[in-house]
Amino acid sequence: MTRVGDEVIVFEATQSEQRARKDADAIARLFPGPHKITVVVTDLAWPHISGVRYWVASGATIVTHSAGRAFLQSVIDRRWTLAPDLLEQRRQAHQLAPANIIGVDAITALAKGAVTLHPIDGIGSETALMAYVARDRFLWASDYIQTVAEPTLYAGDVLSAVRRDGLLPERTAAQHLALTPWSVVEALGRP
Repeated sequence: MTRVGDEVIVFEATQSEQRARKDADAIARLFPGPHKITVVVTDLAWPHISGVRYWVASGATIVTHSAGRAFLQSVIDRRWTLAPDLLEQRRQAHQLAPANIIGVDAITALAKGAVTLHPIDGIGSETALMAYVARDRFLWASDYIQTVAEPTLYAGDVLSAVRRDGLLPERTAAQHLALTPWSVVEALGRP
């Protein structure tokens, strides 16, 4: 996550409602006071979206690739009656505003341009996004760099998208990759 002014941008709605609550608690500790929350869903795999219902129930804006917008809406619309989650509880109590899901399919600026979203659009990464925090020269690579031990199709897709969009990251991280110098990823793409 990153904070820009009064907006907190969360990268992914991972794992579960319980994890989303922990993320919300961390936001409250790190950045006291009210904030606009924007959750960027970069990939539609369940580990990336399983907390999205919590964030919608909390009033967050959800941003995803335009090709995934309808799917996320169906996840939000689905009724959870056996074990109602926060979203279902608020829906039943009529305390729920309509979900705000924004679909993007081109470079998109968030927080007055401090964070930009970029479709990866490679052969193995259609409908996936990556996020770039310009002031920190940090690239959130979603799930698309899983290893830097050897070249992979996914890492190649990210590298191509970074070059295509003229980004200059110094560091990257992804759901399965710890904070890593970008030069390590670039070296994978060289013959």
